[in-house]
Amino acid sequence: MKWNYRMVDCSESENGGEPWIMLCEVFYDDDGKPMGYSAPCVGSETAEGMKELLAMHAHALKHPVLKPEDFTDYNEPNHPTTA
Repeated sequence: MKWNYRMVDCSESENGGEPWIMLCEVFYDDDGKPMGYSAPCVGSETAEGMKELLAMHAHALKHPVLKPEDFTDYNEPNHPTTA
C-alpha cells in the first residue's frame, strides 16, 4: 500500500467547523486515490529518524490540502475515513 504525508483539512470532524489542518499519513488505493489517513504523529526512535521524518513532512507542505471528499470512502462530513 502506498502512503505519504499530506495536509488534511479536518475542520468539520475535528474542530466544529473552524479551520483545522492536520499533517497525517495518507494511504492510497491501487488507482492512487486517497482512501484513509492516520492521526497526526511526530516521533521517532532516533535523532536521524526524526530528521528524515521532518524532511518527509516538509515535502508534504508542497502539495495541496486534501479535503474529506478527496477520499474514496468519504460518506459524511462528521465521519472522515481514517486508517
